[in-house]
Amino acid sequence: MSNSYKCPHCGAVTAFDPLPIISKIKPPITMANVIERLKVRRADAPLTIYDVAEVFPPEEVLTTQCKACERLIFWEHEEIAYPIPKGIEAAEDMPEKAKEFFDEAQSIIALSPRAACALLRICLELMVNFAGEGKTGFSKKRPLIEKINMLGASTDILDLLHACRIVGNKFSHPGEINLGNEDTPEIAHNLSQLINALVGIWISPAILARKLKDKVGKK
Repeated sequence: MSNSYKCPHCGAVTAFDPLPIISKIKPPITMANVIERLKVRRADAPLTIYDVAEVFPPEEVLTTQCKACERLIFWEHEEIAYPIPKGIEAAEDMPEKAKEFFDEAQSIIALSPRAACALLRICLELMVNFAGEGKTGFSKKRPLIEKINMLGASTDILDLLHACRIVGNKFSHPGEINLGNEDTPEIAHNLSQLINALVGIWISPAILARKLKDKVGKK
């Protein structure tokens, strides 16, 4: 394992300093077993947890403590099991209403990737509503597929939007997917990354262009 990791509590990069977890307390100390233990250990050596208990193998379970926030992290099979890992951060220029659903999706993506995909579908629709605001004939009440086609976006952007829409729809309507699909977590993470990428190549340039027009207009 790495010598450092990113704390899931506070986000700081902290040193990996494992704390063993007790699996069984050793028999009470008696003269006999003290003598046995002293045979393999210096008499002046400090008492450690290994003198009084057996511990789980570190590759199975262990705990660490963040040096920054001092909160505990539980590891299982060399991966963080608690606190429950969250997904990625929303792109900076993601519209606020859409960002609320994106962040909620990331908070549950490890617990229920299917629910996360459904939330990401809502996030996508809010992004489309944001981009379509003010466009002639655009209506938020129309089905998402129609709203996307009314945006006047390039073919590449439309393809990405429809890909996100199709995946989101599959997870929003019961009975259309295999709910036990092992690929679901990967799909949820990929959809999150794709929506973030859309912000960068579609929303951000539009926001920048709007700012530039405003500056030119003021002059």
